[in-house]
Amino acid sequence: YADSKIVSATAQLAPDRKSFFLTCVVDEGARYHVSSVTVISSVPKLSGKSLRALVPISKGDVFDGDAIETAVKKISKAAQNRGFAFAQVEPDIQENHKDHTAAITFKVVEGPKVYVDNAVIRGNTRTEDSVVRRQVELAPGDAYNQDAVDQSKQNLENTGFFAKRNGVTIKTSPTNEKDRVNLDVNVQEHATGQFTLGGGYSTDLGALANVGLSQNNFIGTGINASITALLAQRGTQFNLGVTNPYFLGRNLIAGFDLFRTDTYNTASYVFSERSIGGDVRVGFRYNNHVSQAFTYTLSERDIYNLSSAASVYILSQQGRTTLSQLGTTLTFDYRDNRLDPSSGEVLSLSSDFAGLGGTAKYVRLEARGAYYIPLEHLLGDALDELRARVVALVH
Repeated sequence: YADSKIVSATAQLAPDRKSFFLTCVVDEGARYHVSSVTVISSVPKLSGKSLRALVPISKGDVFDGDAIETAVKKISKAAQNRGFAFAQVEPDIQENHKDHTAAITFKVVEGPKVYVDNAVIRGNTRTEDSVVRRQVELAPGDAYNQDAVDQSKQNLENTGFFAKRNGVTIKTSPTNEKDRVNLDVNVQEHATGQFTLGGGYSTDLGALANVGLSQNNFIGTGINASITALLAQRGTQFNLGVTNPYFLGRNLIAGFDLFRTDTYNTASYVFSERSIGGDVRVGFRYNNHVSQAFTYTLSERDIYNLSSAASVYILSQQGRTTLSQLGTTLTFDYRDNRLDPSSGEVLSLSSDFAGLGGTAKYVRLEARGAYYIPLEHLLGDALDELRARVVALVH
């Protein structure tokens, strides 16, 4: 609705004089359709024809402001990826009020050249500067790029080290040189450690107690470390894990896990089991969305103290077995936020090969995926009406 507008907005004091009634009159106008879509580029060696395929709008489509905004972002990113760091996209909409159509023209022009002078980190009282700086995708001397600034903000939020609401802000400040700006990166830290203590009763394990300690930003280095233990009448479990997301200061993920699990003969299991082992992991991020990890696992399992009622399948597993496994996982992550996603998709492809020594031999393939859809896309006006009713009930 290209002609939509707010006709009036009034506020009326309620009889109890404690609140106001707000009344907005909206005129949405007629629905418009797209009559033409054109991309014109004045940037040398960057043709508008090559950028037209990035526009998700065609002639005859219903006019969509969100689609226009998406097209601007895609064209801008494509131009910057091709080396035109200062290209700007200006949408021009010519409305035909008689036919209720709109001709859309995207103009790609050369913007002012601005470079980054320095990135100033503030607010990190515990987190090391290097942990924050490595998430900023612009270095001194780089051409200023708003997409890179937005991605830097997303990178910092994805760490989970900072407050969810306004925990990360990145703004520019002028310098003594007209073509250079500073990036002011302000962060607000919050607690990243967690201590858990609990107890209970399980029909299999009996009375139990569990305790755990984890720290996602160990002494401000960005290292993730955790240790957990479960103590029960008929079983115990210990786990220790450490992960460094920037091993040796490089774009490498490295870590290890150690574990031991003991389960004694219970009402549900007619055998006792002991597992002990660990794994070593190393990974690499190809870009902001694609990463790959390799894991080597070595463990020993012992099945003993079998009951006379055990089946032939359990009897065949009696004794000690050794697992020597090499695995890899390729992940494609296009979620809008890795900690609290609301849109986008994530896909992981895993393969494991056991047989590099040990007694277990197998090949395992696994695929997992998730797709997030904002409720607004499914419920539309119904969700807006629900919000309005909730607000009315609260007031």
